[in-house]
This record gives sequence, structure tokens and C-alpha cells, in this order.
Amino acid sequence: MKSTTLILLFAITFVSLSSCNKTVINEQELKIETLGLDFKKIKSIKQSLNQSINFESSKNGDLRLNNLTNQPSQEVIDSIIQEVVLPLQLNGNEIYSQMLSQLVNTNDWNELSYDDKQMILNFDDGQKTQLSMIFSPDVIPTSSASSGNGINIADVVQSCIGFALGISGIKDIIIQTKALLTAKQAIQILKIVGKRYLSWVGIAWMIWDFTDCVTSAGF
Repeated sequence: MKSTTLILLFAITFVSLSSCNKTVINEQELKIETLGLDFKKIKSIKQSLNQSINFESSKNGDLRLNNLTNQPSQEVIDSIIQEVVLPLQLNGNEIYSQMLSQLVNTNDWNELSYDDKQMILNFDDGQKTQLSMIFSPDVIPTSSASSGNGINIADVVQSCIGFALGISGIKDIIIQTKALLTAKQAIQILKIVGKRYLSWVGIAWMIWDFTDCVTSAGF
């Protein structure tokens, strides 16, 4: 009897210790230390794109470079755009890495299907660039909180991101990086971006549309 009691106590102690050592936490909050790029930086990227690419020509389906009279190859156009938007891409890569390193220790991650995990684990540079754009509302200067007509710039930026990325309802899940992000919210954002593919020309247009949208609101 004494032997059985000791075994039982040992088993209970082992289970208790095992539970304490688990690093998987349901509804874990993630802290993203890296901020998105501020609007002035994104606007300067658009201006740099504008110096190289004649966006007006693309309205007729014939995208041209400003310093060339002949139609350049798609590879040339892509390489120019990728070089100009590199700050967004690198910023998005940092945000992506921080999200992923914390997500893999959560129950929400473990509950994902194999296909969803693979989609999130295999983000390309274009998707990381889009991720950076989603986190841009966090870096709005306080002095520019509202326009002369009382419109809040944070609301404008979030709405313009949804417009530029073509994602309806994105405003409802955009979380400022200064706040804690739950694992579920992070996965929701990554799944939305992971299901989207944009060419580099599409990414250039995304930046163009976003900056024009915010500027047209008076900011």
C-alpha cells in the first residue's frame, strides 16, 4: 500500500512539473519591437519610384522608365522597384521574424493546418513588404494626429492601407505595434498577407495608391 502511494505521489509530482515546464501558452500576447516605417519615409519611397518609373504610361498598359524611350524588360523594371522599396522589405522582414519566433510557441500555432503553417513559413519578399505597410499606422507623429477638418490620421492611414492592399475590413484587424498583439491576431494578419501575391509592379502601385490616399485626405 505504501509503495502504491509513493508511486502515485511521484506520478502527480511529475505531471505537475511537466505542466509548469510547458512553454506553449494559449492566447499568448506577442510584443513586436520593430515599428513600421513612418508616412514620410513611405512617401519618399513613392517619390523615388516616380523618378524612375513613368506610372502614367501604365494606364495604357505600357509601363516605361523615365530615362528610356524603349520599353524595358520586366526584369529591369522589377529590379528597379525592388531596390527602391528595399527599406519596406527589410522592415517587413524584421516584423515577420519577430512575429514568427514568438508564434511557434503558442497553442494557436500548433492548431494550424500543415498548409497554413507552410504558407506562413514561406513568405516572399513582396509579402514582407506588404506586412511592413500594415504596421505603418504605429508611427504617425502626434503633431499630425488630425487634419484641419478634424479627420483622424490614424483612421485615414488604416483605411488607405485597406484600399491600397485591396483588403476589405483590414482596418478591423490592424493592431498598432506599440500594443500587444495576440497570437490569433498575428496569425490572422499573416494568413491574409500569405494568401496574396503582388508583382513588384503591383507593390509599386500599392505604395502609390496608399500615399495618394493619405495625401488626398489633407495630410
